[in-house]
Amino acid sequence: MRRHAIHKAITTVLLLILTGLAGVVPGLADPPVEPGGQSIRLVALGDLIYHMPIVKWAKHCGGDKYDFRPIFGAIKPWLEEADFSVAVLETVLGGEADRGFTGYPMFNTPDEAVDALQWAGVDLVFTAHNHALDRGEKGVLRTIGVLDAKQMLHVGMNASPDPAARVRIVNIKGITLAFLAYTTATNGIPTPKGKPWLVNSFAHDLVREDIRTARSLGADGIVCALHAGAEYRREPDDEQRAAVRFLLDNGVDIVLGSHPHAVQPIAFATLPGFGGDGPPRVGFVAYSLGNCLSNQQWRYSDCGLTVALTVGKRPGGFGYHDSAG
Repeated sequence: MRRHAIHKAITTVLLLILTGLAGVVPGLADPPVEPGGQSIRLVALGDLIYHMPIVKWAKHCGGDKYDFRPIFGAIKPWLEEADFSVAVLETVLGGEADRGFTGYPMFNTPDEAVDALQWAGVDLVFTAHNHALDRGEKGVLRTIGVLDAKQMLHVGMNASPDPAARVRIVNIKGITLAFLAYTTATNGIPTPKGKPWLVNSFAHDLVREDIRTARSLGADGIVCALHAGAEYRREPDDEQRAAVRFLLDNGVDIVLGSHPHAVQPIAFATLPGFGGDGPPRVGFVAYSLGNCLSNQQWRYSDCGLTVALTVGKRPGGFGYHDSAG
């Protein structure tokens, strides 16, 4: 990945280590955290897609209710070891009264799906995706209400036009991360007239504003979920590459891609320091993490990639590693 120019001068820096790749990918090494530095373990899951066979199975497990917890039993111990875990909630929580629970092509999932994610150890869900408007404005607002009531952190849908609502700031063991989320499509369903803010759509001006907001709120680093690309492709397309370049150029540190429903490459980018004259920093990109949960059973869509990153802040400057080439 080419080097990128940073146009916004900011003062905090991050180091990123993809856990487990050092010693496997040529040229990668784990830079030590200097004395006084801080680090956390961030885990990212791919798309959570609640097709109806999954919903019916949860009903079978739960009796009078829906119980999705057994689905995540195998990964629960691993998620609990993380300091913070994120996933893409690719559905809406519109309630059974709104045309019942449905899967593809217009998703609407029981609220208990959130209970299972919290039980497993997921701390934040990204809600900007192509199915965000499957139940219209009512579905968006109810999804937000359910997540808030259950105290599940989220970003990507908004109940108001307040720009600060588009940025989720989280302090994790002394490291302040900002989480952003954008989608490039909503399956042709337009946002209600005069309410484009309901779902975060990828747009350059919006992204720049959100990054400025994140830094003004004290973010040490920025994690962005990007819902983009062509479905079922194993390589990123030009749209994804351009969007990722834009995000990194403007100050995003970690890009977590979704939507293709197949695993796509991961990459590191060595970036110039903030303001153009500081120590270099590392950007991390997962073009698509694939599916964490779905009923897509064909090759390459029946699996997903879970990424564990060690994210650190250190007072003496920026430590980084790079891949060969």
